[in-house]
Amino acid sequence: MLTALVAAGAGAALVPRMALPDTTAPVSLHPLVHPVSRTVFAVNRAGTGNRPGLRHVLELLRDLAPGPDDDRAEAAGRA
Repeated sequence: MLTALVAAGAGAALVPRMALPDTTAPVSLHPLVHPVSRTVFAVNRAGTGNRPGLRHVLELLRDLAPGPDDDRAEAAGRA
């Protein structure tokens, strides 16, 4: 959606690497000189934190999420 708006000349967009679609739209990608970061939270309903599946997903998210000084953040993305 964002790339379609940019391709139509409606402006520019900051898009996380993970959200970049494979597109043939006539847009160009420009990595930021000073990348921005954000904090992401996982939220679950009260009383469900002891469910094995939920615990497993939260552990995976913690393990896979790059830290602020983690080179995996750059290596995992698309330039």
